[in-house]
Amino acid sequence: MRLHYLKKFFILLGAASLVSLVSMSNVKADTTPPNPDYLALIEQHTNNILQRVNDLPTYLQNLAQMAIAFTTPDTSDTTAKIQGNFTQLGNLLNQNLTTQITMQQQLNADLLGPNTTRTTMPYANDLIYSTVLGQPFFPTDPRNPPGKTPTTNPIYNYIKNSSGIGISHLQPSTWNGPLLEQQKYQNYYNTVMAIESFNAFVLSNQYADGGQLNNLQQTLIAQATDPQNWLGQVASENIGFVLRQILLYQSQMFVLLTQLVQTEKQIATAAVMTNSLLILNNQQNENMLITKAQGVRPTA
Repeated sequence: MRLHYLKKFFILLGAASLVSLVSMSNVKADTTPPNPDYLALIEQHTNNILQRVNDLPTYLQNLAQMAIAFTTPDTSDTTAKIQGNFTQLGNLLNQNLTTQITMQQQLNADLLGPNTTRTTMPYANDLIYSTVLGQPFFPTDPRNPPGKTPTTNPIYNYIKNSSGIGISHLQPSTWNGPLLEQQKYQNYYNTVMAIESFNAFVLSNQYADGGQLNNLQQTLIAQATDPQNWLGQVASENIGFVLRQILLYQSQMFVLLTQLVQTEKQIATAAVMTNSLLILNNQQNENMLITKAQGVRPTA
């Protein structure tokens, strides 16, 4: 911005000089007395030019200070404190993730009980969430002996168990019951199957991730809060390099925000499906209210 003002200043200076030279030559050639208004205008332009010339050292000094500010390392106490806080925050986040995963081993043992062995419960890996994170109850699944092609996928089985896919529902057919009752069960069947399908879709993202996202998160957190390789460079490198690196982080933030929006949509969908299940579970109470309102004997 200041370079633009300097450029504009030099252009005006050159134009005013040409006008002054032409005017002076015309004045010398003309024998008539000069117009006072014309002389006042020339004097005003001259004063403006002198004022800008006097301000030139200030402009140059400001430009120099700006250039120094862009290239001088930041050694302020404020920046140092911010760096320290960011580093502590990053270390704490990674420590919490590691502690949470490590704690799953004890929680899984408490959940399944002390008598759980590879013989009594070979399917234990199908029941615990840490299997999805790469921390199964049995490091080597009893159903997949070493040296042989795996025949069982514990992560896939966990997705089926947690989504409700494993719960079977009798498919509606041509039955002999009242048509109204058949339609009620058809509606129930359709709703439950649709919800279980959505559950499996959402949890399939966990299957696709396989714990890799947690590892990448820990790596990026450690990198973004590193006091030497990142925070120290931000305070010491040329501003151009820092801006480019910040743009890289901004790009990743856009990707994560897009995923966050998708997750929020799935949460809203899950909430709607939960309401549907609540409505289904309340049908018995609803029938009771209807029979009381109609004044008839409740039916099973």
